[in-house]
Amino acid sequence: MPVAPNPAALPPPQLPPLHLQIATAISWLLFSRIYGIPPRTRLQQTVSTCPFKMGSTSEDPERDSKAGSGETNADVIARLERAVEDIGKIHALCNVPSISFGVLHQGEIIFRRSIGMRDVEKQLPATPSTLYPLGSVSKTFLSAALGVAADDGKLHWSSTLADFVEGFHPQGDEAIATAEITEFMRHTSGLGCPQVMVIGPNGVLLSGEDREKGIVDLLNEAPTTDAENQQRLGECFQYNNLAYGLVGMALQDAYGMRYSGFLREHILYPLGMHQTATSRTEVSGDAEVAHTYCQVKEGDGFRRLPFQLTDERNTPILAAMGIRSSVNDMLQWAAAILSAESCENVENEENDNEENDNEENDNEE
Repeated sequence: MPVAPNPAALPPPQLPPLHLQIATAISWLLFSRIYGIPPRTRLQQTVSTCPFKMGSTSEDPERDSKAGSGETNADVIARLERAVEDIGKIHALCNVPSISFGVLHQGEIIFRRSIGMRDVEKQLPATPSTLYPLGSVSKTFLSAALGVAADDGKLHWSSTLADFVEGFHPQGDEAIATAEITEFMRHTSGLGCPQVMVIGPNGVLLSGEDREKGIVDLLNEAPTTDAENQQRLGECFQYNNLAYGLVGMALQDAYGMRYSGFLREHILYPLGMHQTATSRTEVSGDAEVAHTYCQVKEGDGFRRLPFQLTDERNTPILAAMGIRSSVNDMLQWAAAILSAESCENVENEENDNEENDNEENDNEE
């Protein structure tokens, strides 16, 4: 008969990183104000239990219809204004230097606010124009860049990295070099991620002068097997920032230009996103950046940390996690993504209808 585990012996539940907890809490509050639903006491919800579905909150149909029609944006904004005080409490509770947030509602940017200081030492306030590190949200730009490259015929989703990244030949499994780019984008390339060998304490980059070649050489030696010594390519999900970095290198080789320049020319400037940084000069001097800080223990002051990830010379890091942007530009980016998805859905629906019509005609004949 199986013995129930002793609860005292079980490891404590792991909470998400603080920035994700803050984002979850703020998102919940803003959604609740948009749809007129009181915020719950438990803000950390999983996707499977969150009541919000596309177009409905699944909680009160009358409130859903009220938020969807018969209301003006001014009504929604008035409720969002009341959320700012609660977000201020989250800011104080979590003890972070600043929080900036905004709302894109029914295709319109209707709300932007900032709380706290982007520069603690100089007491400079954060604004919706302040540049924050995007972390892994940087990967969304790489995905869009690949779509542009595929449309241009420069490379394809089925292209292999060995055709574009010079010297990429993983020793553990040579098949990885000829795997499709999609394997790297969905984290099933099989490559290990020796990120600690690239990004050291305090976010300092450890690479030498030839940063990109060094990362390729490092990944060539990365492990490619699981605990049972089986190759992982296409068989195992392992989140890998540096694998995304290789895809960024492939893209810049295909176009013959730096990845940072490609983003500006093909994505950022066409969308009017002039508050997004992909180079050192854009985040130096008097640039309006939110500096990175840490607090070793409660009660201590903030200690500023170096942030070297926004660097046009290091495409692997920039593509995976190094872009900085503002609330203003990220709302613009969200609108572009949702618009593209909407157009794609319409196109798919038209294609489906055309196929159904053709099938009906064939049956009649």
